[in-house]
Amino acid sequence: MGVCLYFSGMNSDMPLVLAGDIGGTNSRFALFPAHGCGRNAPPAALVSLPTGAFPSFEALLCELSRRLGASVSRAQAAAVAVAGPVERGRFCRPPNIDFTLDLDALPDGLLPRRAQLLNDFTAQALGCREEAEADLVTVLPGPFDAGQTQAVIGAGTGLGKGVLLPDGRGGCLVLPSEGGHAAFPFVGRDEADFEAFVLARTREPYARWETVVSGSGLALTHAFLTGQDLDPSQVSATVGENDPTAAWFARFYGRACRDWALETLPLGGLFVCAGVAAKNLWSVRHRAFADEFTRSHTHEQLLKTMGVRLVRNELAGLRGAAGRAVSLAAREEGVA
Repeated sequence: MGVCLYFSGMNSDMPLVLAGDIGGTNSRFALFPAHGCGRNAPPAALVSLPTGAFPSFEALLCELSRRLGASVSRAQAAAVAVAGPVERGRFCRPPNIDFTLDLDALPDGLLPRRAQLLNDFTAQALGCREEAEADLVTVLPGPFDAGQTQAVIGAGTGLGKGVLLPDGRGGCLVLPSEGGHAAFPFVGRDEADFEAFVLARTREPYARWETVVSGSGLALTHAFLTGQDLDPSQVSATVGENDPTAAWFARFYGRACRDWALETLPLGGLFVCAGVAAKNLWSVRHRAFADEFTRSHTHEQLLKTMGVRLVRNELAGLRGAAGRAVSLAAREEGVA
């Protein structure tokens, strides 16, 4: 159950930090060198576990400890990202996971003493900021400037959002969001029919952004248009850029990015990340994405000049969490 991958270079004397990313489908953990978890640094060890296979956060961490042994307890600090609203860095009740995360309820030794929870898109935002411009895929041309507000959005099991605000000292303040659970704005008669289809399938009181713009949303879109009930990975393997499913889903993704851009005004650029776009490049490169992103009665010109970049590095969120763990260790040691 799960995958454990070790990289060369880890030894018993190496100072480490533990980073985690608890998603609705998979939970990933990595040990990073405490003094080298920045841009392009490989993890010393990487573990991926199916989130739904565990009845509790404690059980998940017990399996992690079994995989990594004493390396977990000797890590200097840990930062665990989770897809949900985090309270005081200690507690989270995720909407798409069957258990709560409570650091104060854990037995000693499952995590380092210095441990913190953070929203998954706080970690994604921090990780995206570490990506070099040369490593990003240009979705829409436009300036990218970390000295101005930047926004982050990404579809995976759900839809996550975040904002990066410059702090005036070369760093940034990250604002997470649960906007993926707001109501999706359907437009036109065809989309009204799709809305009725989604509500009948999901039994939700209203269709949320992440109901439509996510892996499961891709599957719903394909089922509505073709009558084929496939899981998201099967749709990814089946759909090409010229299929109606691609055009519809790219339009929905473009709408999600446009509305988030209008809500946050990221003049420094918009990052698109997470698994759906990384695995289905057409979802952001299709003409329907750009057409919908720039469709605005009032701000078309603004949107046409806004930079949009795709982050394909699937370790970005873990690397962002690792950076937070390094900061946590340094702060508790009194290091500036």
